[in-house]
Amino acid sequence: MGKQSKKIQKTVSKKEPLLSSVLKEEVQMYDEFIDIPFVPIGHEKEIVIRMYPLFKPEKVRDCVADYFSFIAQCKKEQIVIQEVEVDDILGYFIIKHFTNAKLTKGKKAKTVYDEFKILINSHFYKELISYFPEESIKSVHNRRFELIETVGKMEKQFNQINEELAKLPLENREAIEKAFGKIGIDQSADEVVNNKPIQ
Repeated sequence: MGKQSKKIQKTVSKKEPLLSSVLKEEVQMYDEFIDIPFVPIGHEKEIVIRMYPLFKPEKVRDCVADYFSFIAQCKKEQIVIQEVEVDDILGYFIIKHFTNAKLTKGKKAKTVYDEFKILINSHFYKELISYFPEESIKSVHNRRFELIETVGKMEKQFNQINEELAKLPLENREAIEKAFGKIGIDQSADEVVNNKPIQ
């Protein structure tokens, strides 16, 4: 009986491209921009504002962190922010992070708030905001709500821990409170949102 020859099929393995190279084209869409000509009332010279309609996730993160830093600074400077102003203040930071408009680099809340009030009362503000896609605007609001929810959960956990600590004997409580203090149980909501180091 003759021997039957078996054909061995070799599997040719194709080198898979790096994931980053596959996603590179997708990420490049965030570099797309629109130039918007604008003539301020009382001026003859045209200003061109470059805006980026598609919001890069890391810039959304930075935009919302900037917003929360401003809110925290307002508390320190005792500047009262009305609830009705919240959306427009977010709009201010959207313009700051997703256009090339020159805005103040000042850290004082009053400086930023005064500039915000000028911007919000100009016809330029509403016009410029209208150019941003709804989905882009929504991504900033969603990020804000996510952080508020996260901080709320953390505060609730911290309160529960504090309640449990209060039930312990004094000597045990002091030792545990000292340990928990090092991992951030005493941090405020603003510090958590802005990733501030624990003192």
